[in-house]
Amino acid sequence: MRLMPRHRLLPALLLLSCLPTGCATTLTRPSLDRTDRAALPALPEALTKTETLRPLEAKPSGELVSIDKRFLGELLDRAAEAIAAVGRLNSRLIAVRQERSCTDAILRTGVAPAGCPSN
Repeated sequence: MRLMPRHRLLPALLLLSCLPTGCATTLTRPSLDRTDRAALPALPEALTKTETLRPLEAKPSGELVSIDKRFLGELLDRAAEAIAAVGRLNSRLIAVRQERSCTDAILRTGVAPAGCPSN
């Protein structure tokens, strides 16, 4: 049998020294159980409040005005974009609330509740 060169033997010895009997700590069931559970701080109300747009309430006055067709079209497009942005914002707020409550439940109990999505 041929001996390993000295420069190859040292890494092998270092690797053997880090086996569970060497530098690694032995994990027992009590050391794996968490005794204290962290809880997430509550999010500020401003970060979770959903936004709403007031409906149009103006009554027709009977007075007609002229407005450029392109300008009116752009106003309507911007209004539609604003309404869509509020919808997207509310969807994100709901997702943040759900993620936050699931994360908090996982940290408190160690398991995900039934309503939480899984990866």
